[in-house]
Amino acid sequence: MNYVSLGGVALNGAMVISDRSTSYSVAQSMKRTLGGNVKLFFAQLTKGQNLTLTATEEQGWITKDMVDQIMALAESAGGVYELLVNGVGRSVVFRHHDAPAFEASPLVYRNNQQADDLYTCTIKLMTV
Repeated sequence: MNYVSLGGVALNGAMVISDRSTSYSVAQSMKRTLGGNVKLFFAQLTKGQNLTLTATEEQGWITKDMVDQIMALAESAGGVYELLVNGVGRSVVFRHHDAPAFEASPLVYRNNQQADDLYTCTIKLMTV
């Protein structure tokens, strides 16, 4: 069974990490010399990988109670949290520089949302 939690908040294990297989492990810059040559500079990166958790309309829904808990984490400036996916933990922060860092929408809109109403959401994180 899949397991996902963020900052101690248990989430739906069927949430998708949409950029899990995206490479963020090398930084590179280029300078062109006056002679027309190219100088490349490389560095191995150990932190700063983007991780985007997504609950789509098809899978990974979370409850309003979970939405409220994640919103509280997202609204805490400078918070560093543990993202735990199937027993593997990483320290993460919300990507507020890529706003919105967290957004959620109910599957069924009502005037009075209940704690167990289901939501889709996007949680933008970055490893630190």
